[in-house]
Amino acid sequence: MFNRFRGSDWMPEPCRSCPRQAIDFGGCRCQAFQLTGDAAATDPVCELSPNHAMIINVVRAVNQGHEAMPDFIYRH
Repeated sequence: MFNRFRGSDWMPEPCRSCPRQAIDFGGCRCQAFQLTGDAAATDPVCELSPNHAMIINVVRAVNQGHEAMPDFIYRH
């Protein structure tokens, strides 16, 4: 299984053409699997992921009623 995710040939878009590819290596495979059911999916925590809205929705739900908490901003 580890060999499947070596290099960048396995990466879907937007990871395949992302300028951060060599920095984050497509994100976390465990996190992508846990959140999408597909270990090869773009990590939903990435703002470029087609599944990023699920992270935003969870953070908003957790933050409801907590005015002291800042808005969630990921890796800017």
